[in-house]
Formats: sequence, C-alpha cells, structure tokens
Amino acid sequence: MSIGSSSSMEKHTVICRVSARHYHPGPDFSMEVTKKIDLSQDGHWATNEKVESNGMRFTVVMPPRPKAFYEMSVTDWRQHLEGDPIFDEGEYQVKQRHFHCDAKTAAEWGLVDRQKVSIYKGGRRAGRLDEVVVRIDPWSVPEVHLDTDEANALLIEDRDEVELIIE
Repeated sequence: MSIGSSSSMEKHTVICRVSARHYHPGPDFSMEVTKKIDLSQDGHWATNEKVESNGMRFTVVMPPRPKAFYEMSVTDWRQHLEGDPIFDEGEYQVKQRHFHCDAKTAAEWGLVDRQKVSIYKGGRRAGRLDEVVVRIDPWSVPEVHLDTDEANALLIEDRDEVELIIE
C-alpha cells in the first residue's frame, strides 16, 4: 500500500512505544517506590507500585513532574470519567500521540518542536495516523509514543517499527 507520493515527503523508520494508563507524580510526591524497569527515555522509569483513582489503577512513572497528572487512553476516559477527554492538560488527561527526539535528530531531519508529522504502519490493519506532535528534549531518544487505543487500531505492539512521515 502506498502512503502517498510527494517530492517533499521524507520517511524514517522509528520505534513505536505503547503505553497503558500511568501516573506522573508531582514534586510533592512522598510515596516510597521501587524501580520496576527503566523506560527508553533517559532518566525515566516505571515503579512496582500503583495508585488508584476513579476506579482505575495507574502505574507510577518517575521522576516527578512539575505538576502531577494521570495519563490514560480515550477508552479509559469514557469508561471512568464524564465529558469529553481532555488532551495534554489537567489532572486527568489523554496525551496527544507524539514523537520524542533529541535536538541533533531534529536538526538532521528538519524538525521543530511542536511540529506535526504522521506515522504509517503496514500489515493486516495498515494505516496512517496524522497529528503526531514532535517533542524535542535533551533526554529524548527518537521514538513514537502511542496509547493502547491508537496502537490497537493498527495492530502495533510495543517496540514495533513504524514509518515517520515528514511532509
């Protein structure tokens, strides 16, 4: 299947990470936690401990952020909260799908922070997701982050490769 043809289109194969619901504690977090696993983004790690809120259990992800928040999929939101999902802000939020990268990779690929790109995944449920927000941070490694809803729609498993499309 073709993903389009444009002379200004650039494609890169990148790893895709899939995340289930989790909790990012704020600076006042005092619960004792133990490391379960290092995450791919430098200095970030998941704990063995979980916290509960609104009938859901969330894995605690460290280090603390400037402001605490619970991150979930749209399905989680609709099953446990009221109203439309809130993206990227508030105590409870659905994160916009995004592509993390460092400044060197961004410069080489001509990307700027908050730019929107797309991804494509071939296979039985092949498809393209647009509105993937570029996030440039010094601790980042180049990878796409999707929630479980987005990944399941295209049969993407954690650590699968996808095509990053820059137009």
